[in-house]
Amino acid sequence: MIVLIWCGISVNAKADVLNGNFQGHESDWKQDGLLRQIVEWEGSGSNPAGWIRRNPSSIVSVELLETHLGLSAGAFAASGSTTAPSQGAAIRQAIEAKAGDSINFDFKFWSGEPSDRGATYHDFAFATLSSLSHGQLVKTLVDSTSPLLVSKTVSAFGENYYGRTPWLHTTMVVPETGTWTVGFGVIEGGDLANASSVFIDNVSLVAAPVPEPSAALMLLCGGALIGGFAAKRKEQG
Repeated sequence: MIVLIWCGISVNAKADVLNGNFQGHESDWKQDGLLRQIVEWEGSGSNPAGWIRRNPSSIVSVELLETHLGLSAGAFAASGSTTAPSQGAAIRQAIEAKAGDSINFDFKFWSGEPSDRGATYHDFAFATLSSLSHGQLVKTLVDSTSPLLVSKTVSAFGENYYGRTPWLHTTMVVPETGTWTVGFGVIEGGDLANASSVFIDNVSLVAAPVPEPSAALMLLCGGALIGGFAAKRKEQG
């Protein structure tokens, strides 16, 4: 006799990251070296967004950022976005996630560097995932040489920006089940003269899809049939 037990599991269940839309408490995100975290007018649509830019009066080295984000020493240099990462700013939050879950978010980059300054001065925006048990991921979102940048000089917040991307969307997939630190930020390459910015919005944790009920039943039925055929052959033998 075969007994089938059905456990109801919702498909693509969603667990929100705290203040992922930047309309709640700033304290939900730990921060390093920020000039300002939330800007009301720059969100995707009409909502607020997280604005990440280094604070000239609060220098945060790349080494300190790597430590706070749970990354190994040299992780940003190894990402290949700049030959000489110097300092930056970041926000971070600890989450519980399962293997195959995805972290979805929107971002926009404002480059403080002209695109022709060479690899030493490439500023870039990044997203990170790190776990003491399962390793790390450093994802370069866009840098100051990206073709997505609009070639236009803009003055804002007392700085000159040499290009801006539109709002873009991307995903990071969690490789293993456990506690992870998710981080977003910007790194300055080479010098301290020109500060770039990254805007982050709509950060969410989406559960990995599970098999549809029909697919699960097919797997169970297939296993039962194979087991039945094997038993019958053994009896005949």
